[in-house]
Amino acid sequence: MKNKKGFSLVELMIVVAIIGILTAISLPFYNRYVARSYRSEMYACASAVVTEIENFRAMRGGRLYPTDLAEIDRNTFCSPRYEASYFTSADRTQYILVYQDTARPIYNSGFTRDVWYATDQTLGLVQLHDGVHNRLNVSTLPAGYTITGF
Repeated sequence: MKNKKGFSLVELMIVVAIIGILTAISLPFYNRYVARSYRSEMYACASAVVTEIENFRAMRGGRLYPTDLAEIDRNTFCSPRYEASYFTSADRTQYILVYQDTARPIYNSGFTRDVWYATDQTLGLVQLHDGVHNRLNVSTLPAGYTITGF
């Protein structure tokens, strides 16, 4: 009888199958973690922009919001993954700031991207669409505000 060394083909196939199963289980969790980290980065940057908009208004007597983000020296958004759209009313007494994820959704390619917004009434960020769980919450918009495209 020969002295056999090494692993049989069946043993190697079992190890590869176990590694594949572990990868399949952990990949969705990792993708959600990455999406949450992008969201955290955007939230910090967007909160700073909202604060700058409110400071602009306060420094001008508390009446007018900036006409565009260039007025507060914000030509670019600090997170390359998100784009910001800023709109004011004709008399510059109201604004809405919308943030949208520009990248392809990580977790599920069929999902709509993350969309967040801030208005003069919310004084903070509110999530309009959750790209990780694919939930739309238009009911959070203050009265008189609409966002189309969903």
